[in-house]
Amino acid sequence: MDCTGWFGVSVLVLAMGMTCFTSMVSAEGLDDEFMMLMGARNAAKAKKYDTAIERYKKVLKMPGTHVEAQSEFGWVLLKAGKYQEGQRAFESVLKADPNNVDALRGQLEGVRKAKDQKSEYEILAKLVRLFPQDRDLRKQLAVVLHNQGKYEEAEQHLAILMEEK
Repeated sequence: MDCTGWFGVSVLVLAMGMTCFTSMVSAEGLDDEFMMLMGARNAAKAKKYDTAIERYKKVLKMPGTHVEAQSEFGWVLLKAGKYQEGQRAFESVLKADPNNVDALRGQLEGVRKAKDQKSEYEILAKLVRLFPQDRDLRKQLAVVLHNQGKYEEAEQHLAILMEEK
């Protein structure tokens, strides 16, 4: 994903399920918070995860609500192999916004890495409730249910996917 400012300089955003920052950007008048956030995103995009983590920590200490930055921070922690810390970052986002899709997807990735099948089911079930038309999420849920031996529940989702209901 590439977003470009008005003078052709890319504003880098992690391509990990996050939305693209699309406002017109010029170097004049940018505040420190924006520069730190842009620096964190840039470091993450460059796979300099330790630098990105430190920058996100600084952004998150700045006054104001930083739900999106907290979610991005969680993804960077996952990429850096810091799964428990990533989960805590996503939990923080979900306290502020219980239906935050980016944080839910991040949590899903983390519980998969931890092989926590119960939590994987719970998160997928919530995502399917939020987005019942999302076939990919429903497929994932059906597979998880099947793998857990919950065949009747899996069958309900498979029937929807095969347009039998």
